[in-house]
Amino acid sequence: MCSSDLVGFSYDRKYFYTGINDHGLKLWDADTYTLVHHFDKTAEVDGADFSSDGKWLAIGAGSEVHVYRVADFSLVQKISHEKGAVNNLDFNHDNSLLASCASKGEVFITRTSDWKRIRRHQLKSSAKRIYFSPDGSLYADRTSLRYGSSVGPGGAP
Repeated sequence: MCSSDLVGFSYDRKYFYTGINDHGLKLWDADTYTLVHHFDKTAEVDGADFSSDGKWLAIGAGSEVHVYRVADFSLVQKISHEKGAVNNLDFNHDNSLLASCASKGEVFITRTSDWKRIRRHQLKSSAKRIYFSPDGSLYADRTSLRYGSSVGPGGAP
């Protein structure tokens, strides 16, 4: 029996991932149940998310977000949180934004076209989960029930 702290499927159901603290994230073939790739083998992994188009897999590895290209498993971007380990990640509906939250309350919204952080806020306590609204214009942090706008004036990120 395998113990896992994290599990999720790609939108096309081709892959699923499992993660256990301090053992990285494993990517599996959903049809054959064979290991396809092992990411960040010694990292504490508490959060991951596939982009809905299947292009990227974002992984919270310790205090960093590592974004990988699914086609060849190459590292596309690293995003560093200064305050704690990354707990959760969420791509918005069109994959133009990536939200990440960390154990010491730090929340980032990152634009994926240039990987620029466009929003940052600090919560008073640990940020456990973050999710975008269906249209991507709002995000919510489950820990504090704080809601924020992920878009700027005129609807632009």
